[in-house]
Amino acid sequence: MPGPGAPVARPSGGLVYVSGTFRPAAEAAVSVFDHGLLYGDGVFEGIRAYNGRVFKLERHIDRLFDSAKAIRLEIPHTHAEVCDIVVEACRQNAISDGYIRLVVTRGPGDLGIDPRKCPCAELIVIARQLTMYTAASAGITLITSTFRCPDGRLTVSFSPMQNSLVQSSEWQIESGTGSYKGLRGGGWMVAKFEKRVGPGGETFTGTVTR
Repeated sequence: MPGPGAPVARPSGGLVYVSGTFRPAAEAAVSVFDHGLLYGDGVFEGIRAYNGRVFKLERHIDRLFDSAKAIRLEIPHTHAEVCDIVVEACRQNAISDGYIRLVVTRGPGDLGIDPRKCPCAELIVIARQLTMYTAASAGITLITSTFRCPDGRLTVSFSPMQNSLVQSSEWQIESGTGSYKGLRGGGWMVAKFEKRVGPGGETFTGTVTR
């Protein structure tokens, strides 16, 4: 473990889009008060690039915006602007075959999970050269999950479902299985959350009452 004052190792080389501009990877950073860091409040998307083309870019950005909408997170760019930033990130980093990670955090705000403390979300785009599974021709062993989203749609959020039962611009509750209290619209509400494990995998059930 590095001693006090020792330099912190981080990826170097290339450019990362953060805080509205491209910055050297070794200098790219977010605030320690960013709620994505403090509370896992945000969404992300992973995209591959093959032979100089981003794979299904528009569909990935559609899902990013759907995920953000599900947690009432306003992305500070239009759909077209995010697509352009992704393509520019690949160009700036000379990506032919690589991986692009998009992250949208709630942004910096004071302590406390109230999302209203964060006036502006943060968009981060990282594009890196990547060669995965170089021994794929010999076969790959996979483990699949039995978990299914109840409504058939996928929201890609930082927090697991059991840790983010309710989240909106007005109120948010984060905890494990059990009962919770929160303030909404000037009155207290109670949320009950239960996880069951059956033949089809884990099932999560939540109810909210005033």
